[in-house]
Amino acid sequence: MNDAEYLIAERSGRIFIKIVGNARYTNSAEFGNFVLNDLLKKSHSEEVLLDLSETKFMDSTVMGLIARLAGYSISKFQAKLKVKSQNKVINDLLYNTGFNDYILIIDDIDEQNYKGLNCSDNHDNSLEKLILEAHKALSEMNEINRKEFKTVIEMLSKSQED
Repeated sequence: MNDAEYLIAERSGRIFIKIVGNARYTNSAEFGNFVLNDLLKKSHSEEVLLDLSETKFMDSTVMGLIARLAGYSISKFQAKLKVKSQNKVINDLLYNTGFNDYILIIDDIDEQNYKGLNCSDNHDNSLEKLILEAHKALSEMNEINRKEFKTVIEMLSKSQED
């Protein structure tokens, strides 16, 4: 079931990303490809902003992709990733997973002319690589995550070797 939208806009050197709905590994392949291949490797952006105001749920794979965004923001701009979210459940999820040092919760992001990414349900080998990369990013955030996601990372790494 594809029940999330991943929306992107670009204006004046700023990249705006909005996640709407229930963001899961099963509907995040295009978003993951955008983050890992387009944004992190090719972008000449001056800032990335993330809008989670309409996010109802996100799993650890999507949180790992956000961890990559947050790491990118800190390394490229020497600033925490700005995240719009008033949802206490989402904010608690982020903070309880160790995002405190990587994100700054803000009240507003100007509405943009977003374009959707095609996020089809996908279960191929590239999705497995995406899930592995996302969980590695989460595990790099702190020791608690390193322990929490160790088994998942080992299992996915072994699967990639086969």
